[in-house]
Amino acid sequence: MLDITHELRKKSRAGLDARLTFLKGTTTPLKKGRITIDFERCKECHLCVYACKNGHIQPASDYNSKGYRPVVYCGGEDCTGCTLCAITCPEIAIEVYRE
Repeated sequence: MLDITHELRKKSRAGLDARLTFLKGTTTPLKKGRITIDFERCKECHLCVYACKNGHIQPASDYNSKGYRPVVYCGGEDCTGCTLCAITCPEIAIEVYRE
């Protein structure tokens, strides 16, 4: 029984190594991106703040005409344009642009 388990692990490891080698060869560098936020449409849910992996979205200090304190894009060179912020926004207040 031990020999069979050992052989299965070896085969499984060989398959995993082959998949990792394939993935390493096909990865592409992440693109640069930027976003725009519609100040009046944002309703301060902050879902995009939590979704942004790089922390480029922060609560604003000003209020919009509806009385909400929306979020602002703080800029940053490492925005990849991943669209997670736009996908999580229930008000569709975020537009993503990729270079």
